[in-house]
Amino acid sequence: MIDEKVLIERLEEYKGQIDATEGLIELGRCVGIKKAIEIVNQLAEEHNNGWIAITERLPEDETIVLVQLDNEYYLSQEDETPLRVMKYEKSVAGFSWKEIGFNEWHMDNIVIAWQPLPAPYQPKGE
Repeated sequence: MIDEKVLIERLEEYKGQIDATEGLIELGRCVGIKKAIEIVNQLAEEHNNGWIAITERLPEDETIVLVQLDNEYYLSQEDETPLRVMKYEKSVAGFSWKEIGFNEWHMDNIVIAWQPLPAPYQPKGE
């Protein structure tokens, strides 16, 4: 997965290098890079930076995902962050979420959105 912020930064740097030179070819490249930045920003906004509302779609059964908790729930727990890694499972009652590292199942709607976990880190050359 490409980090769109890093991509935009690199395109902006390249655009700055082109801005420093003169000529129609460079001007054309600059216009192209500006358009590329617009497209990346538009795609990130359209895809909500990878977040999927549970009202839109749920993960596949028995999938571990990154979730965002309902603000009221996580604030009532005095947690530092609304983000958790949880396993989604279909159940007789509908569905449930299990927080990874804890033996807690949540049947209520404390999760408001989720996204797939990123691929594991792979050192270069391996």
